[in-house]
Amino acid sequence: MLASFVAVLSVMMHFRGCSGKPNKKARAYHSGEVTDARFFLEQLNQQFPNNPKVAVGISLGGNMLANYLAEYKDDPILSAATIVSAPLDLAACANRIEQLLESLPTLLALLTQAQCVTEARFDPRRVSPVVQLDQTRHSLV
Repeated sequence: MLASFVAVLSVMMHFRGCSGKPNKKARAYHSGEVTDARFFLEQLNQQFPNNPKVAVGISLGGNMLANYLAEYKDDPILSAATIVSAPLDLAACANRIEQLLESLPTLLALLTQAQCVTEARFDPRRVSPVVQLDQTRHSLV
């Protein structure tokens, strides 16, 4: 049985400031920004005019992809698109993240305290190497 293979070229677009390189432009990413994606796809289309273009947007990338598809619905350049786990209500998500960040110091303090308690309970210097048989029987019953 012969297998057929299709050559696929994949590329990834990073948001400004998310590529590991500092963003030196006055513009930064925001949830409604789709012109960078359009520029990116136009460049791909110029270099590979006969290749189909497919996009996958995950999380905020999915939100941006949905905005892009709405903005360029008449000429998206894309043959297909998939959106995965996109926050559709950005305001609600931002509020929840803010709540989590506000509670982070308390959470870290609790985790540190729990770690100290756990380490104290399982400190091998505090555990007696001798276990009496009758104590074990009572704890197992």
